Amino acid sequence: MCSDLEKWIEIYGPIIHQLPLNKLCLVETHDSGTFRMKSPIVAPWATTQHATIEEQLQGGVRVLDLRLGCDGPQTYLLVHGMWRTVTSLNDALCSVCGFVDRNTKEVVILDFHRFVELEGSFDWIQLQETILRTIGKRIYRYCRSLPTLEQIWKTAGRIIVAWNSKLGLHPHFFPGIEQGWYPSVITIARLAKISKMHPIKLACGQWEPSLQQPPFGKSHRFHSYSRGFFQDKNGQKELISFKRTV
Repeated sequence: MCSDLEKWIEIYGPIIHQLPLNKLCLVETHDSGTFRMKSPIVAPWATTQHATIEEQLQGGVRVLDLRLGCDGPQTYLLVHGMWRTVTSLNDALCSVCGFVDRNTKEVVILDFHRFVELEGSFDWIQLQETILRTIGKRIYRYCRSLPTLEQIWKTAGRIIVAWNSKLGLHPHFFPGIEQGWYPSVITIARLAKISKMHPIKLACGQWEPSLQQPPFGKSHRFHSYSRGFFQDKNGQKELISFKRTV
């Protein structure tokens, strides 16, 4: 049995189906693939999620912040900066594909936000082919505008690829999401007061609560926000807002 969060777009579909993406508030996780780091030494500082990608999607997340590393010829994995995770690009894509296959009205945005060369250089054409082949008919193709849910549902596409690089930008990919952090107005005094009111117990070095260890104890509450933009080729920006778990 699935939770309401797993199918929240379908549940609220009768209300939100005519809204374009820039009118929706979508939950995004930060460094979504860092739930399991390769190095146990760096893990306490590089881990920003405790839930797997599948668990994040089941918990209501609809935008995944993916940092991609090239670790050799045709070897792609998720990273946090220069630090490797154990999750390959293929594993991440298969998790998303499986989720949308089971939940046919849910829409997921893959925010390919950063590309890091570790032990090799990106073969952009081959990388495009890998992503397109794995996602297949599930990809929603970019049409130079932000679609409504209703428009998306009329196609077989349920996965949007947002590409934050001029290199490897395929015509089917949406332009990249510009992550602009929400301004913080918290003073040290106010932060101390809040910490006494709402103590959060986290392991040393794990700065960011996850879906399994959310702030203030409720999985549907997130304690900060960011803004994202789809950057069009002509230089115009269309605003999209995301709640984040950071």
